[in-house]
Amino acid sequence: MKKNNGKQVSGRTITLGILLLFISLGVIFPLCLKGFPVTDDADWMVIRLSAFYQALVDGQFPVRFLGRLNNNYGYPVSNFLYPGFLYLGSLVHFLGFSFQDTVKVLLGGSVVICGLALFFWLLRFFCTESAFLGAVTFLFSPYTLFNLYKRGSVGELLATAGLLVSVLLVEYGFRLTFPLVIAFLFISHNTLAMLYGILLFFYIIVRKKEKLLFPFFIGIAISSFFWLPAFFERVFVNFAHIQVAIPKDHFSQSNVLIFQSIPFILPFIYGLTAKRKIYEFWFFGGIMMLALAMASSFSALFWKSSFLILYIQFPYRFLSLLGISGPFLFAWMVDTAPKILRAGCVILAVCFFAFSALVQYQKIVVLPREEGYFTTNEATTTVADEYMPKWATEKKPERANTKLEFISGKGTVRSIQISTKRLDASIESMEESTLQFNTLYYPGWGATVDKKPVPISYKNRFGVMEIHVPKGNHVISIEFRETVFRFIADLISVAGIVLFIMYALLPIGAKKIRLESRLSFIRDLWS
Repeated sequence: MKKNNGKQVSGRTITLGILLLFISLGVIFPLCLKGFPVTDDADWMVIRLSAFYQALVDGQFPVRFLGRLNNNYGYPVSNFLYPGFLYLGSLVHFLGFSFQDTVKVLLGGSVVICGLALFFWLLRFFCTESAFLGAVTFLFSPYTLFNLYKRGSVGELLATAGLLVSVLLVEYGFRLTFPLVIAFLFISHNTLAMLYGILLFFYIIVRKKEKLLFPFFIGIAISSFFWLPAFFERVFVNFAHIQVAIPKDHFSQSNVLIFQSIPFILPFIYGLTAKRKIYEFWFFGGIMMLALAMASSFSALFWKSSFLILYIQFPYRFLSLLGISGPFLFAWMVDTAPKILRAGCVILAVCFFAFSALVQYQKIVVLPREEGYFTTNEATTTVADEYMPKWATEKKPERANTKLEFISGKGTVRSIQISTKRLDASIESMEESTLQFNTLYYPGWGATVDKKPVPISYKNRFGVMEIHVPKGNHVISIEFRETVFRFIADLISVAGIVLFIMYALLPIGAKKIRLESRLSFIRDLWS
């Protein structure tokens, strides 16, 4: 087949690109139905998004503490769990979409972007038809549909879109947008940011694009406002002491997904006997074999590692690496194999992926949900409350009747103004008293009485905040702010943005210098 190499956009490329877009829309069609698909995580993502948007509107930035969740006692979930879809989703919601439609837009949009990015990336290696078929295999691959309609994992799909757009930018040399995409990738999903970040680093090396390592690290620096606190502030929460998932319970699901992914495995087996191979074949072949090995039950011994249990959690999460390695190997086989083998490979892929897609689509259940179901829900949105502060040894079973109350002494709360990040109140205390602010304490909360800082106590089994006030009339203010460490992380992100701007302006300066030198040379000749 004649190679395209992505250097020219032919009529055939445009036609297949448009066809791929329509196929993508067909894959995500169930998201267009009225109502919301029932999945493992998507409902929680909508609830978290609505609480995040409320905190953002209240002026918290970066958003770290979601005051509405946890029965209105709040907790710092967005300080630890991938806020990428929350920031992007807040923008989409601001444009007029409901919260549940926003999550559907992010889910469906991620799949469409993945398909198109794969297509144009694969064009750099293979002919147009091979690139097209490779991209189609991603759209119907078992793990893609599993993420979309069983798990509803908006974070994983967004991270995969970030990875595929990143390799596309590497190949086409769009270095100015590269750091921004890397930054978004690193806030899209905690686990996949780690896996995809390592993959991208070595991909840049393999493709001999070392000049992109600097913008790669600029992107990581820009995202520091999230990942630095998320990593180092784990000591404040229960994450390290709670096992979210038991790996052995998920091996059966992993094994099913691996079996359904046979069309990705066969090209690698064929490639071991083929004479004509490229470096990238070994690179992506190795990634796929690693993913399959770690996702299968044969890796049970490795899953006793606390690192895998804490940070990867689910064996099938390694199959996300098939999102790039599988289509690449499939496109390579279609591009290089003899016609009979090529036809057999395509037919086999159609049979396997069509069957797995049919099984997945039959399980889709769409329920009508009022927007209020999400915007008034005060759940924690996590599996095991693993991001609750360690000092909250018990969880309040229901919301408090009032946000500020006297728990010792006597007094009256005369007026009160509340947002998700601040409370202002005027009180009258008949005697020395203790006030309870019915919100969980987390570093960053501070209190003043009559504009003077006062200590906050949270040594109670629920971890809520208490302050002592003397007798008399007082003005109370309690506000969530950045700690010194988080402020430093924010400054690193700002420094990353400054570096990005300087990096973006560098080629403009270089072109100006070249232009001025040429004009000077012409003036010298003229004189």
